[in-house]
Amino acid sequence: MSLRAISDFSQRANKLFYVENAHVTDSRLDADFRSASAQKLNHDVSVQIGIHVSNSEIADSSATFTVIYWITNKKQTITLADGPLFSINHHYTSASIAAELRKALSLNERSTSIYKAVNEAQMYSPVDEISLEKIFQSLIRSTQKLPKNYRNQLENLKEIATQESYSLLQLFGKLQTLADETKDEDVIWYIRIRLNKFLKKEYGRS
Repeated sequence: MSLRAISDFSQRANKLFYVENAHVTDSRLDADFRSASAQKLNHDVSVQIGIHVSNSEIADSSATFTVIYWITNKKQTITLADGPLFSINHHYTSASIAAELRKALSLNERSTSIYKAVNEAQMYSPVDEISLEKIFQSLIRSTQKLPKNYRNQLENLKEIATQESYSLLQLFGKLQTLADETKDEDVIWYIRIRLNKFLKKEYGRS
């Protein structure tokens, strides 16, 4: 059902996707579908939009579709998550499923807002002290979502980031590397979502 939804959206929106990665078991599918084309932005920054599909045959929510995107500048790429696009539950009727699938068409609007925020953020420029404080404090205070060892590493990274004048792209990359090292999918996705929220809140306004 998840794969059919991606196929239907691809045809409706005239966008081609390929499987970036996938993990399949007898009861679960997790897959990232990445757009074949990238949106070129200022100063060699590009963005590729995608959809993360989480499909469980045993959970209450059968399939959840989340907007993800990849920001690339030179040789560095980071992954952020812009939140759910739609979901399909086991008990949905065909009419309910059709209604949810139509929400996929809003991906074009979501993409536009992402391009704007990334462009305005100037990902290649050094992060100012106010932004550094906002980013680190919001994460350090996430005591229920982030493990203590990750938050301890944030304290060290904050000092280094201030001294080294990291760009936003470099800083996001460092934060994601620390998250990846935890090997905890909840932590990895939380960081993707939090960094996206900062980006959209600070730079995505009209």
